[in-house]
Amino acid sequence: MSEHWWLWNQRHNCVTVHRGNHVLWRLKPGIRTTELNDKRVPPDSSAILRNGVIYVRRDAFVNAMKVDITWEEKTGVTIAKTDIATRASFFMRQLMLENIERTWGLLSDDLAESLTKPGLQRLSESYQAAYGQLGKLQKWSISKTAVHQNVMLDYALPNGGGLSVTVRFDQRGNVDDLFISSLLTESYERPTYDDVELYDEQEVVIGEGTYALPGTLTVPEGKGPFPAVVLVHGSGRMIEIIRVRINRGRVSPSRKRARHRHSGA
Repeated sequence: MSEHWWLWNQRHNCVTVHRGNHVLWRLKPGIRTTELNDKRVPPDSSAILRNGVIYVRRDAFVNAMKVDITWEEKTGVTIAKTDIATRASFFMRQLMLENIERTWGLLSDDLAESLTKPGLQRLSESYQAAYGQLGKLQKWSISKTAVHQNVMLDYALPNGGGLSVTVRFDQRGNVDDLFISSLLTESYERPTYDDVELYDEQEVVIGEGTYALPGTLTVPEGKGPFPAVVLVHGSGRMIEIIRVRINRGRVSPSRKRARHRHSGA
C-alpha cells in the first residue's frame, strides 16, 4: 500500500493521515466532508469506524493520497508503474519485512538476473540486522537522470535515528538500483573553491542498453579549447555514487555499473 501513517484524536473524534511531507488528510467517521492540507474537500462518502478500524472508499483514499493503485480480491494491491513514489516505499517495506516474492516482482530483469533471489534474501536480512524495522516515512522526493528516475525516501527508525534511501527505477518503472546513504560515514559537501558560475553542467549517457551509464559533463566558461579529464571512480564518495549492498555485514559493490563524471579541466 501507499506509505502513510495516521494519528487518532480521541477528543475531536477524528483521524489525521500523513504521507511523508506531502499530504495531510483529516476525516471524521460519519462526516462526509474531509480536510486535505487544511482545505475542505467536496462531500464524499463518509468514513466508517468499526471495531477500532477506519474504513474509507478506495477512490477517496487514492484521490487524497495522490496514488495510483488498484485492488483485486485475488491479487491484492497493484501499483501503477508510473507511480514510482508509491512503488519505492512499497518496495522498501516489503524488503524489510522479508516478503521476497513481492519485492522480487518489482525488480528490473537486469537487476533480478544480477542479484538472484538468495541474494535478495541476504540483502533483506542484512538490512534488518543493521537498521531493524522502518519507522515513519518523514519525507520523499523525486529526481531524474538521463538513465534513472530516482525516489529519495527519509525514514525515522525505532531507535530514534534516521535512514535515507534512494530507489532508482528504469524507464519502465521497475526497481533497477538501491542506495542507502547512511552506509557512507560522511555526506558530501561542496568545497569552498567550487564556483558554479565558472562552468556549465549537463547530464549525459554513456553507452546504451543494460549497462548505460549516467554521467555529468562539466564544461568551463569561455571559448576553449580545453583539455579533457575523464573521472571513472569506484565506490568512493563522489558526485555520482555507485550502488552498494550489505553482504553478510560487509559493504561491497553489487554490479559492474559505475557512475561516470566527465569534467573539463
